[in-house]
Amino acid sequence: MGDGTSPARPTMADIARELGVAKITVSRALSNHSTVKESTRKLVRETAERMGYRLNVSARNLRQQRTRTIAVVIEMTPSHERLMSEPYPLLLLGGIMQELTAAGQNMVLTTIDLFSEAPPSADGVILLGQGVHDDAAAAIEATGLPYVVWGAEHGPPDRVVVGSDNREGGRLAADYLLGRGRRRLMFLGDAEHGEAEDRLNGFADALAGSGGGDRRHHRLRLHRRGGTRRRRRAARGRCASLRRDFREQRCDRDGRDRGAASRRAQGAG
Repeated sequence: MGDGTSPARPTMADIARELGVAKITVSRALSNHSTVKESTRKLVRETAERMGYRLNVSARNLRQQRTRTIAVVIEMTPSHERLMSEPYPLLLLGGIMQELTAAGQNMVLTTIDLFSEAPPSADGVILLGQGVHDDAAAAIEATGLPYVVWGAEHGPPDRVVVGSDNREGGRLAADYLLGRGRRRLMFLGDAEHGEAEDRLNGFADALAGSGGGDRRHHRLRLHRRGGTRRRRRAARGRCASLRRDFREQRCDRDGRDRGAASRRAQGAG
């Protein structure tokens, strides 16, 4: 325009006057409400597009007191040692995004540390992993937002948890190894995390019910790169001690087996 001002943006009331319908009909049509016929919804959308109407999402969310956004919070902090670019995390996140998109929801992806410092505006939370001693789930619960945990069934009985039967998974893993004749088994995992703890318990259940073999439990606290040098040396030393112990037992057992085989051969001669 000549005075430098821009034309006023069209409103729902303008669209309603253009079509000769009520403003509430336009609002419901633009929200894809099922109470408005599909033909009317299509006509309203086409008219809105022709008139240059743009939905004010912030105003709508404020009016509805909803953000139409779900925060997906990862318990761990991604690093070179704990990658989020591996196939399984990407498959999990892809499935979540697909379902949220189909439900007309936005997705905000963040970590528990960033969420705790500056929570994004969201209607609910999906927490991937519970953290050591359930601390991540407790932090989410403190916000008062509805949430779902992908993890183990630990914590309050009314908590909604989606996940695998980790204890059964640990048992199946041990059963597979025992079925292949292995008797001295090692479980590697941080049992301070609920899922790993359940897997370890299932692993131990299978060993306890195996009816033979070396069922002793050796528990080590292994530290990542951030641990102290002394602790890492101690962990390596303990691992070396276990390996020597296992080798000595195996040599002793193999010696007994060879002796028995020799005696059987002599007896047969």
